[in-house]
Amino acid sequence: MVNSIQQNQPELASSVANSGAAMIHNAEYLRRLATVVIDSNDAIILHDFDGKILAWNRGAIEIYGYGETEALGMNVRELVASADREAALNLIQRIRQGDDVKSVELRRVTKDGRILDIWLTATLLTDAQGKPASIATTERDFTERKQAMDELIKLKAEVEASNRELEAFSYSVSHDLRAPLRHIAGFVELLKKHSSASVDEKGRHYLEVISTSTVQMGQLIDDILTFSRIGRIEMMMTKVPLDELVQEALAPLQPEMVGRDIVWKISPLPEVHGERAMLKLVLINLVGNALKFSRPRPVAEIEVGSRTEGNETICYVRDNGAGFDMRYVDKLFGLFQRLHRPEDFEGTGVGLANVRRMIQRHGGRVWAEGEVDEGATFYFSIPKPIGV
Repeated sequence: MVNSIQQNQPELASSVANSGAAMIHNAEYLRRLATVVIDSNDAIILHDFDGKILAWNRGAIEIYGYGETEALGMNVRELVASADREAALNLIQRIRQGDDVKSVELRRVTKDGRILDIWLTATLLTDAQGKPASIATTERDFTERKQAMDELIKLKAEVEASNRELEAFSYSVSHDLRAPLRHIAGFVELLKKHSSASVDEKGRHYLEVISTSTVQMGQLIDDILTFSRIGRIEMMMTKVPLDELVQEALAPLQPEMVGRDIVWKISPLPEVHGERAMLKLVLINLVGNALKFSRPRPVAEIEVGSRTEGNETICYVRDNGAGFDMRYVDKLFGLFQRLHRPEDFEGTGVGLANVRRMIQRHGGRVWAEGEVDEGATFYFSIPKPIGV
């Protein structure tokens, strides 16, 4: 092996030192460079234009299983998987014509018949007169990595298919529940009018419970439908000024503010790249929660702000409300998860799950910090576009 490398030192030095660069004649430099080539974990192979192998390093032995004596004189085409032979011939022609070949994917065959996925970089070498003489290739086995990537792609496709099925199921079930729910609500109202005189106080209470429950069920169905739609909404990414969006998000929340003493601290917010409608829903949910859970306070304090960290814009909504126990923080963004009693704070347990899903579709993150009776802060991040 050492002999085959050393005999071809000038050619291999030219390959490693950059194709087209002037030949390096320093003997010590070439000796050191030959050592690097010999010991490389990548296969470094020198062959002529007919494919005859002229040099074969330790990396080639490890990857392909042929010893140096076996490999020298062998044709490099014997290493090419049958399905890729035409591509390999075209590759040699490209190199002879002076094309720069880097990181080409090629399937190779080992001595024991295994098929490997190889990243190959090739360099055209010239003789002393500057005429094309041979080809040097550097070859890296990425079979295991490619298999892992293929498995990941397959798994992602399966997850996406499952999500689509779940979304379709949620939509169908929620949609089908609307009709009987309307019937229940309608007949309860008819029963109230028809039997108001004959129904005692306990009966009226029962009817009121049924009526209230149908309203809650209707809200839950609406939330489930929203949740199922989020994964199917086409993302229309634009520049979104968060200052404007916060003001838009406050408009539908005005009824929750009536008669309350609220101190607002809204800092100047940046422009982000995102889906405007989704981000508005995120803010409506988070600010709405801040209003809801600060309701018992004589003076509610709600803060909206942001900061930049690395390639992310991080926004937050902070309140001085009921807070939560950090031991259960992992449950906050789960579907139908609630950390407070329904009789204390209304809700279906879907809002924060929607927030997480919408932010994840932006490639961002959500998290929260809080303490019981000391308020809570909810964060979400929006990645900056590449190059910004």
